[in-house]
Amino acid sequence: MHEWSFITKYERLKEFMELYGQDLTQGMLILVLGLILLHWFIRRFKAYIDEHKGNQWPVKRISSIVYIILLFFVLNVSLIRIGLDTGTIARFLAIIGLVAIALMIVLRPYLPTLPFHIGNVVRIDGLFGKVEATNMYHTRLKTFDGRMIFIPNSKIMKNVVTNYHNTPGRRIRINVRIPYKEDLIKTKQILEAVMIADPRVLITPRPQVWALDLEGGSVELGARCWTDNKNYWLTKCELIEMIKLRFDHQNIRMALPMQQVYLRPQLGDDGEPGDPAISMTLKEAANENR
Repeated sequence: MHEWSFITKYERLKEFMELYGQDLTQGMLILVLGLILLHWFIRRFKAYIDEHKGNQWPVKRISSIVYIILLFFVLNVSLIRIGLDTGTIARFLAIIGLVAIALMIVLRPYLPTLPFHIGNVVRIDGLFGKVEATNMYHTRLKTFDGRMIFIPNSKIMKNVVTNYHNTPGRRIRINVRIPYKEDLIKTKQILEAVMIADPRVLITPRPQVWALDLEGGSVELGARCWTDNKNYWLTKCELIEMIKLRFDHQNIRMALPMQQVYLRPQLGDDGEPGDPAISMTLKEAANENR
């Protein structure tokens, strides 16, 4: 009885494959090749849009919309080749689309999302670079010294992420220390003049210089100005260089690191203090910084 049932099922399957096997094989082949070509096209499309309009258009959202449209087209062609009629295919794809949209609307608030997009400049757990790619498992970050780093998304979600992409400007912070005897007002004027003279420094907010600290045997001055995000690093480096050159030209000395050291003279065998040469040397070194 069981053998007869198996033979009957085999005959039905054989009859089905004779009638629809060729169409089914061709339909599946179209589906597989279509998905391969679709993934290849989407990668190229995302790279092109990111290169030309990455800062203006939502690349990921546009790519997803194009992917869904083309995926429906590939499925439609595959199902038609299998032998389904157009009306059935339309209803089938409409149901799938509506279910997918409903799931996205319901589950999206509960799904964790990364706080950046491809092309953003970010700092993650002390790593600074540009996001090259992301997937479900890791993010590929290219640092500015040429390293390619793969960071697990689980680690990203547990760390503080600084995203510099959405901020049009960044504040440059440059701190310098001068000895007490240097002209404080003149030094502040030089710092402010150097920042104002650089065309990359924004006029608003206006560059400013403050006295921050009087400890450590010197005066600490803080120069602050704003520049466009894309110009931040180069502008800061060249401002530091220009400040050093202007200080040299105006004979403004910068303070050396100094610590107070208290020496207790070591008594000799006769009970008298030892050689004071070491104490005098330290005092002279300290006086050089005043």
